[in-house]
Amino acid sequence: MIRIIREDPDALPPEPQPAPAAAAGGASSWWMYALGALVVAAVAAGAFLYVGTGADSKTGSAAAVEPRPTAAPTPVSQGLLKQAEAQFVPRMSQPLADLVRAQPWYQELTPEKLDLLSWLLKCEQAARAQGEQRSVSDLFQFATEQAWYLDGLDDYEAKGLRGVVQAYERSLTTQKAPLVGASAASTLRHRLFDAALLPESGEVMVIAAAKDPALGRKALDIAVANLPRVEGMVGKYPYAFLYIEVTPEIEDYYEGASFKNEFLLVAPGSVTPGVLVHELTHATVYGLFPIWFEEGLAYVTHEYLTGDLSSFIRGVARTAPARAVWLDVYNYGYYTTGQWVLEQAGGLLLLNAIFETVGPEAFSNTVKALRTKTYNDNELLARILELAPEDKQPAIRKLYCDRVVGTTRNYCVGR
Repeated sequence: MIRIIREDPDALPPEPQPAPAAAAGGASSWWMYALGALVVAAVAAGAFLYVGTGADSKTGSAAAVEPRPTAAPTPVSQGLLKQAEAQFVPRMSQPLADLVRAQPWYQELTPEKLDLLSWLLKCEQAARAQGEQRSVSDLFQFATEQAWYLDGLDDYEAKGLRGVVQAYERSLTTQKAPLVGASAASTLRHRLFDAALLPESGEVMVIAAAKDPALGRKALDIAVANLPRVEGMVGKYPYAFLYIEVTPEIEDYYEGASFKNEFLLVAPGSVTPGVLVHELTHATVYGLFPIWFEEGLAYVTHEYLTGDLSSFIRGVARTAPARAVWLDVYNYGYYTTGQWVLEQAGGLLLLNAIFETVGPEAFSNTVKALRTKTYNDNELLARILELAPEDKQPAIRKLYCDRVVGTTRNYCVGR
């Protein structure tokens, strides 16, 4: 349960509650690069949203900021107001409804602000199901006290605030998410949201949270710049928003972690393009492929888009056990940590070799074509070969012959 406490954020330490463990992805510290043993760790998230009431510029309450004058309602805004009063506001709790109606922009609604209202209602309904009666009205109240809001909520900011509310609602309705309510105050206080313009998905709101606003802003800027590039490489980003939390809770184990969806965690010392591109790749394709392909793809995308992984690939080939250069897809009926490590190594080396064989464009086209269904190991290998340019297929077959064991097809025949 997420409690909303209106106190000085530095005055009362949070009482941590367990959150679901994030799936490891993109841990690029040296022990991972050397393919050391996997350490499984639960990620603990605090269970409070601290909304400070200080009046200085750091908290963003900024009482001295003068709100913009409101414009006269137009026929369009009047129609949207009628829709809001018919569909959304009356179904809100009284505190939230009163707060919404008190906003200067309420009488001059735009589609973006109406969308915000619809998500406030959805979020409040999700919060009530968790026993939270005032968390959404408190979150919205806190947003209205920030400097960026007080000078007039424009449509872009309404979309950003909607993204924060969406992330909070999603965290309340799935176990595969951090407790967004615990960190939303940092997002709202420092306006840590921005839109990424993606080639297929269009505009996707990116939200960051961090105790250090500079790190939050850095993570946000890297993600906004690179999410379109990741989509261009591996295909459509499948979610309405992206949420990134910079947290020290994972730094002893991972540099980055994904919840297999639109939620990412990044360690404070790992807010880099490489780590974020790796995790953005996971967020885009999670759940479709075997581990060897998904991890290998994340590393190859990481290298291609940021250029900082070549030494790792050389290091794996030089220092990993001899069998790590093979991808073993045989079903042994059990799965150990050692197999997981070797599977990542074998997948990385095989996919990197395929990438170098067919080139970036053909590799990207192959990945996008593969995202139409879920494959087992042997189906995936056969489909990759089938999708390769005809003149490159003999080279791919040789890679399979040299590096893949346990397949149901003998790729060495006919060479």
